[in-house]
Amino acid sequence: GGLGNGSFSSSRHRSPDFSQPGVAPPPISILLLHAPPLHAVLLGPPNAGKSSLLAASTRAAPRTAPYPNTTTVASLAIAPHPTFPLSLVDTPGVTVPNPDAADPAAAPAA
Repeated sequence: GGLGNGSFSSSRHRSPDFSQPGVAPPPISILLLHAPPLHAVLLGPPNAGKSSLLAASTRAAPRTAPYPNTTTVASLAIAPHPTFPLSLVDTPGVTVPNPDAADPAAAPAA
C-alpha cells in the first residue's frame, strides 16, 4: 500500500483527504501434498434449512417439508470436490427447552 495517513498529517492538516495508489501483492502459490478430508456438522434450530443445504451441496436427498422437525435422525453425505471432499452431517433441529415447563425428571415419585 501507500505511506498511510501518518505520513501526510501535520498540525494544520490533521485528516488528509487524499491517498496514494497501493501496490499489488505478489502472487502466492500453495502446494498441498496431502489434504485431509474436511468435516462439517449442520447445526441449528428446526426449519432453518439444514437439510436443504445438504441437498444443494451433495447428491443426498433428505426428506424436507415446510414444517419443523422433519429430520429425525442425523444423516451423513459427501460433497464431491476433486481436491477437498467435504463430509456434511445433517442433524435434527436443536431447540432450547422452556424454563417455565415442568421437568418430568424432577416430578415426585408416586
